[in-house]
Amino acid sequence: MKNLLIMLTFAITLTHSYAYVDKQDISLYQVAKSDIGLKQITMEFEIVDTDETNVFIYVPTFRSKHFEAIAKTEKLLKSSIYNDQKGLKLEKGYRNFDEVVAKLKEFETLYPQTVNLEKYGESALTNQLYYLKVSHNVHIDNKKPKLLITAATHGDELITTESLLRFLENFLGSQGIERHQEILNNYQLYFIPVVNPDGFMRQRRYTADGTDPNRSYPYPLKPNIEPVKCIAEEIAFFHSQNFVGSIDFHASGEMIMYPWAYTYDSPIAGDLAKFESIGKKMSVKNGYKIGQISKIIYIAPASSVDYFYWKNGTISYGIELARSKAPRAKKIPEIVNEASTILYSFILSF
Repeated sequence: MKNLLIMLTFAITLTHSYAYVDKQDISLYQVAKSDIGLKQITMEFEIVDTDETNVFIYVPTFRSKHFEAIAKTEKLLKSSIYNDQKGLKLEKGYRNFDEVVAKLKEFETLYPQTVNLEKYGESALTNQLYYLKVSHNVHIDNKKPKLLITAATHGDELITTESLLRFLENFLGSQGIERHQEILNNYQLYFIPVVNPDGFMRQRRYTADGTDPNRSYPYPLKPNIEPVKCIAEEIAFFHSQNFVGSIDFHASGEMIMYPWAYTYDSPIAGDLAKFESIGKKMSVKNGYKIGQISKIIYIAPASSVDYFYWKNGTISYGIELARSKAPRAKKIPEIVNEASTILYSFILSF
């Protein structure tokens, strides 16, 4: 329940204008944990919070009738979590998509030996998808471990992208620091600061057609799911590399989570020990809660964490930063510091 107030009040909209299929209105429902339709609900919709007796669920408004046909104890808490006012400015301290891309290009210009910016595809609305590779002699592909760090799978989780950009500003601007040089010499880091630009550009959670991108990945029970465009492009990029580890940053909840999300079954013993060990390193300074996704929060099928682990054995985490999706400007440095300590501990574990 600690994030419920935030869910009800978070509503800020980018001024960036572009063609958009707006099925983004999302209703917030409450359903009893004893509801006989809950199992199907968890497979089709996004549970965003729980308390002792209820679960709280995001339902794209255009799917409300279908949801109400499944649920037996539903209670509508808010018909739209967004305020569809036009012309509101971006919250202070955050960058819009054009500014994000400009910053990535600036990194490449300033640090050409350690930074390489590439496009790996485009979204459904033809927005470009970028990754930033960071490593010593960055244009040489070698046997150093490859790690993937992503953000803004949900387009309204602004703190995730801002945390990556500010981490990179500090890291790249301080390459003389011994720890930074060790990382550059021994790892190949791949950053995707905006997985879902169509949502990010409107500060909307889902993709343009109202699909939750983090319920769009194939998984063992449904291996033939057809991902939405931005996720299909990310998956193709993922398979073009051999990533040994990954982090997908989300907000909010202050949690460090690992597979499985689609089932209560645990990973195999050796991997479970590794997930726990690395998770504890990442939580030492910030006190984030560690656990398996399905057990620490709820069943969440078709997520990036499960896909990367299932397909490649990648040691993959979902990190829930902060206590809101877009904390006020004065809180951003604190969250960036939390994200940075997580990243350093994660990277140096491989």
